[in-house]
Amino acid sequence: MEKGEGMAESRPEEQYFTTAEVAKILKLNPFTVLVYIRTGKLRASKVGKSYRITKSDIDAFIARGYLAAKTPLTPNTKETEQ
Repeated sequence: MEKGEGMAESRPEEQYFTTAEVAKILKLNPFTVLVYIRTGKLRASKVGKSYRITKSDIDAFIARGYLAAKTPLTPNTKETEQ
């Protein structure tokens, strides 16, 4: 077998992050990052018992607008009659 034959291509230039690092980057709770991974909203690779997320997957997550959905809505305010 020749070198690289039958093996998945690796991307040495790709940067990988832990769920804790992603939580800091996105200003989220680490548990929320896990929920996003488990529900398929954020792509990740399982490595042993933990996950690794690529920079490109974080960028795609942001581009899809999931952070915009997390922004709290302004509460409905009733106009007071004077």
